Amino acid sequence: MTTDSLRTTMIKNARKLIERPENWTKGRYITMEADYLSYCAVGALKTARNKLQNNAIESHCQKNVYDTYWSTFPMFPDKLSDCMLVRYNDAPERTHEEILTLFDQAIKNSEAADQQCG
Repeated sequence: MTTDSLRTTMIKNARKLIERPENWTKGRYITMEADYLSYCAVGALKTARNKLQNNAIESHCQKNVYDTYWSTFPMFPDKLSDCMLVRYNDAPERTHEEILTLFDQAIKNSEAADQQCG
């Protein structure tokens, strides 16, 4: 059994932030609604990344964590950017379930890459 990479941990943590429909949003990275926070896909990833960085990730790993999580999102053939994922997240027809499915596939892709490297 392998340990999750920083990338996999970050994606899993980001997914947890938006697991419930009320914790997912469009049009803003992060919003405060009543007593809870809502995140778009990129806001959740950035928040998860920042939390990992604050938990003493070695400085040489920080950029690597941020850059490599893009490679695990399956629908974007070229290098993904914040802007592309924001547009995907914010599309009027986009559903919460589609975003969770995207994260689930990214987690699978990241775990598969972890196994190949580990």
